[in-house]
Amino acid sequence: MKWHVVFLGFLTVLISFGGNSAFSLPELDPLRPRVPVNQREGVKQLESPFQKESPYTYTPESIAEGKKLYQGKGTCIHCHGKLGDGQGPAGKMLTPGPRNFTNCDFQYKRTDGELFWATKFGIPGTGMRPMVPNTLSEEEAWKIISYLRAFCNMYVWKSLPVIIDTITVALLHNWPVMLGVVTMAHGTHRIEFP
Repeated sequence: MKWHVVFLGFLTVLISFGGNSAFSLPELDPLRPRVPVNQREGVKQLESPFQKESPYTYTPESIAEGKKLYQGKGTCIHCHGKLGDGQGPAGKMLTPGPRNFTNCDFQYKRTDGELFWATKFGIPGTGMRPMVPNTLSEEEAWKIISYLRAFCNMYVWKSLPVIIDTITVALLHNWPVMLGVVTMAHGTHRIEFP
């Protein structure tokens, strides 16, 4: 048998197993800022229009809408995965791997403005492509950021006052509140008013 036939057979086997990896590669230095130095200060000042009173507390509505966009129109789920851990099916083919939004160190270190910048302009050298305005509007990008913050439980607990405020308003107006739908996993919480 000729050497090139053996080589091609070996290469085919290697590609077959490599393409079905169970996990994506690690993300590239998760704590290093991606915003260019000359833009960093201005970008850090950007604030989500969906924050309530203090940083990293978002309205339940913006989190729910962000989840729909993350899983749908924004196509984030394909690379970042359903759990936000960077293990989406398309992410398994990327080098470096996609951002792991469950990394609370990353969540604490990056501002909303930095996340918005990465969503709008993409991150060179990674699979993150520019999403605004071609795929998402700026408002939709901010809603996705509301949802991304919920992947780290640290921010879920900071959002708890928003949930309590919503319940308090409902009770003051004698609206029936069905709390069976409140889910703390990944910060998604929905309070239904029939």
